[in-house]
Amino acid sequence: MFSQQSSILRRIAIRFIRRYFYSLCWWLVLLLVIVTIITLRTKSLKIIIKTELQEDFSSIETKTSQCMDPVSKVGFMKNHKTASSTVQNILMRYGMNSNWNFAMLSFGSHLGPPEDQYNLERLFSISWIQDVPWYHMTKKQGYNIFALHTKWDQGEVEKVLGDGARYITILRDPVDILRDPVDEFESLYNYFNFEETFHMDLEQFVCEVI
Repeated sequence: MFSQQSSILRRIAIRFIRRYFYSLCWWLVLLLVIVTIITLRTKSLKIIIKTELQEDFSSIETKTSQCMDPVSKVGFMKNHKTASSTVQNILMRYGMNSNWNFAMLSFGSHLGPPEDQYNLERLFSISWIQDVPWYHMTKKQGYNIFALHTKWDQGEVEKVLGDGARYITILRDPVDILRDPVDEFESLYNYFNFEETFHMDLEQFVCEVI
C-alpha cells in the first residue's frame, strides 16, 4: 500500500516537473537578466555620480585657488532690506580683528553729507571723509573697508579704497517680497519711520489709507 502511494506521488512529481520545468527555467533566466541589468545600471550610476562629484570638486578647487590670498580691501554696497546689516556686521567684526581702517564719519552709521549724513539723496564724495580726525593716518595707511549706507558712486569709492579692492553687494529677488508682503511692509514702515511721516502708526495707516 505504501509503495503504491509512493509510486503515485513519484509519477505526479515527474509530470509536474516535465510540465513546469521549462517555465521555471525561463523565469530563472528572466530573473537573472533583471538582476544583471539592475547591477550594471547601479554601477553605471555610481560612476556617473562619482565623475560629476569629481568635476564639481575640481571646479571648487579651481575657484578656491583663485582666492588663495586673503582680501585686504572690501567695498560693500549696502542695500536696504536685504540682510545687509548682518553682512556688514560680519565684515566689521572681521575688520576689527584684522586691524582694518573703516571709511566713516566721526559719528553715525551713514555716509551722507557731513552736515546731514542720513540724507542719501546726494552721491557719495570722498571729500566727506577728509575732515575726520584720523584723515592724516589713513592718508598713509589707506582704508580697508567701505560698508556704510550711502548713495553709491563707484568712482569715488575707488578713490577711498585704492587698487586691489573687491566689491560686493546683495540683491533680493522681488518675488521673495511678494511671498510675505505683510511682514515686509511692516519692516519697511518701521525702518523708514513712516509713523512720523504720515503721523499715524501702522494699524491706523492700514485702516485709513489702505
